[in-house]
Amino acid sequence: MKNTSGRYQFLRAGIVAVFVLSLTSQSVFAAVETTAVSSLTNSAPMAILDGDSSTIWISKANDPQDITVDFGHPWLIRSVEIEWSKKFHSEYEVQLSTDGATWQTVANPMNIKKPENKLFFGYRLTVHKIEPSITAKGLRIRCLKSTNVLEIANLRINGRYPFCYDPVPADAICLDKAANPESRVKDLLGRMTVREKISMAGGFDFLFFHGIERFGFASVLLNDATSGLHLRPEVEREYSSISQSTSFPLAAALAATWQPELAFEMGKAIGEECRAAGTGVLLGPGVNIHRTSTCGRNFEYMGEDPYLASRLAVQHIKGVQSQKVIATIKHFVANNNEFVRYRSNAIIDERTLHEIYLPAFAAAVQEANVRAVMSSYNWLNGEKCGEDKMLLTDILRGELGYTGMVMSDWVQGTEDMTKILGSGQNIIMPGMKNFGQHIRALLEKDPAGTEKKLDAMITPTLRVLFEMGTWDRNPSDPAFKKTFAGHKTTARTIAESAITLLKNDQVLPLAQGQTILITGDQSAVTNASSGGGSGCVKGYDHINFYDGLKAVYGSAVTFDNNPSDETVKKADRILYFFKMDDQEGSDRSFDLPEKINQQIQTLAAKNPNVIVIATTGTGFGMPWLDSVKGLVHGYFLGQEYGEAMANVLAGKVSPSGKLPFTIEKSFADSPAYGYNLVDGKPWWPAKFPASVKAHTIDVPYSEGVFVGYRWYEAKKKPMNFPFGFGLSYTTFEMSDIKVSAKTVTKEKPVMVSVTVKNTGKVAGAEVVQLYVHDDEASVERPYRELKGFQKVFLQPGESKTVTIPLDWEALAFWDTKTHAWLAEPGSSTLLVGNSSQNVQCQARIDYK
Repeated sequence: MKNTSGRYQFLRAGIVAVFVLSLTSQSVFAAVETTAVSSLTNSAPMAILDGDSSTIWISKANDPQDITVDFGHPWLIRSVEIEWSKKFHSEYEVQLSTDGATWQTVANPMNIKKPENKLFFGYRLTVHKIEPSITAKGLRIRCLKSTNVLEIANLRINGRYPFCYDPVPADAICLDKAANPESRVKDLLGRMTVREKISMAGGFDFLFFHGIERFGFASVLLNDATSGLHLRPEVEREYSSISQSTSFPLAAALAATWQPELAFEMGKAIGEECRAAGTGVLLGPGVNIHRTSTCGRNFEYMGEDPYLASRLAVQHIKGVQSQKVIATIKHFVANNNEFVRYRSNAIIDERTLHEIYLPAFAAAVQEANVRAVMSSYNWLNGEKCGEDKMLLTDILRGELGYTGMVMSDWVQGTEDMTKILGSGQNIIMPGMKNFGQHIRALLEKDPAGTEKKLDAMITPTLRVLFEMGTWDRNPSDPAFKKTFAGHKTTARTIAESAITLLKNDQVLPLAQGQTILITGDQSAVTNASSGGGSGCVKGYDHINFYDGLKAVYGSAVTFDNNPSDETVKKADRILYFFKMDDQEGSDRSFDLPEKINQQIQTLAAKNPNVIVIATTGTGFGMPWLDSVKGLVHGYFLGQEYGEAMANVLAGKVSPSGKLPFTIEKSFADSPAYGYNLVDGKPWWPAKFPASVKAHTIDVPYSEGVFVGYRWYEAKKKPMNFPFGFGLSYTTFEMSDIKVSAKTVTKEKPVMVSVTVKNTGKVAGAEVVQLYVHDDEASVERPYRELKGFQKVFLQPGESKTVTIPLDWEALAFWDTKTHAWLAEPGSSTLLVGNSSQNVQCQARIDYK
């Protein structure tokens, strides 16, 4: 840093020079001294170029000042973005210079709105587009009048921070698309400035990874989530090339299909929409286990069983990444409730972690080669997951063999900046917070050692962006828009396959000529595509439940959310719709609002033919179950929810969905009961209670491996509906179980086959579910565990043989003595049926 007569000071890093000048300055292109990076770390003017929104340049009050950037080389300028802090200066102009001597005003804020796009950190942007673009050597923000302190957090050129404009040789290996990713990363690291490297350790603008414009590497757009693209035009601005995206069924509904092949098709379709939108990273799928039926985000996850979640997640990821879009498995790990989610400390033993909460992540890494992992908000055994070296390095990279990038969850995903470097965390989202300051302080003490650690931190991100071709193509490809029409069909097919018929006392399918009364909450009828939060996808061309049924039954369908007694009694069928308040950020009660329970009971007392249709991502209380004749679990089915439900209720499609979770009779029977007590009472609001803001709350997973059906069976707790349950309009039987060999070894798996026959009068589909029971174990094990399944479609009277592979790992448990999977010699019983509680045939197998 150099001061001259109090009139200006300038700084230089790489090729970029920053000047803070008074209005009386004559020339800004004076000789520039080369200053070591370490001496720049505490320089206030550099705050606008460090990519760190927590560092701010503040002018002197009543002292008009200019900020000038010397590019060092001519550069094509398309836009200038100013990220303000609390003080917005309305009287300034943006100028460009082609020669360093004369200046051209290209933007004046007097003609634009005040800053929009308020971000999480409270900062705001003004975006000045330079049209037509100008090739310039310098940029100046010239303050015309200063009556308040001017506060600028960051300055961006062409949507990026001007870290360095040093030209890159055309023959640089990092630019060679044919070179292997490792060579490109090595070459790139050797050419990047330290400040460019720091930028790659954090995101910006809420949904972006930094690009490096001088290398031709564009910023990378990220979008939520598992069920499609959650578009945010206020953040993406004009980066995204699409204005609408398909809302697919949510993850719990996808799990209810028990069809991994549909997960692939859904992932592929979402990947295609990502390519059209310019999205390089999809922030999904979510695979956190349904430990408690009250979790507000269960609708975003794939049920209570790790095997089922694994099979679906693997195919979803393969579908997304088949389109060269980076999939993100989340939230790593044990983010199983929204209750005080930033302060929740999951207490989980080693065996439970490996048998229940890690398998879906392990499968994503080892089978699907997922390229991104998002760490979770919560704490695990006393350590914040986003900063936990044992979790992110020892387990994820060491034990599971992961080689991709790790990003934090947004804003509260990391807290202690001193733990991040070397933890295995790669990218702090949505911005670095104070991490940039921490790194600059370390650079002062140990420049070489710190830069080496920084290289290690950002290397996985660079490698993945090269591996997936993210930096080797235009972000958006309009040709993919042609695929959208087919995506609507895919969404409807998945929704139809997910719908789960739980009770049917001869009231379904609906028949032509019947009068059908739709009642319940209007939003449950007309706005039932998704739960709330980041996983919500707006969709387009929605068909609601009423319109879907109206298209089939015409004037026979009426809607009345407050029908008279006469209307109720005259209806041939009453369809009562309700929707639960499932959303990110808060959990919700297992019990329905008493108003809903009373309405259902009242209707059932006046008309025997009541069918309840539930829209929620998980289980719920149903004290009226014996009073109604029909019950359908509709999950959240995406934009095609109305037509899909109509097709199932009408019998055009026979229901084939199976519950991916258990529905208990009472939440008091749940292993999670009491997890959210504050002052002795359950805490449901999203807002944290004041008593927990400054510390963590322990959530003991004292049930161990006994989660879901494992728990209810072991403890002999009553269930309304078991895991894997779902009815059809036809009937099936399973018989003739065969095993290809009597013994399983590590080298030789076996094949388990069973004959399935449609014994009814209509076509339909059944899910063959294979569970394993360890006949004698040295540790306490669940009575049965799902280890294979397959959905089979059959015409009336048709039979098919279903074959499911079974290897030694299906017999194993996690041994805490050897810290490895262990299958003990001895026999196991194979249980085959159409739910966890309905075994239709069985066989025995030995392991040696």
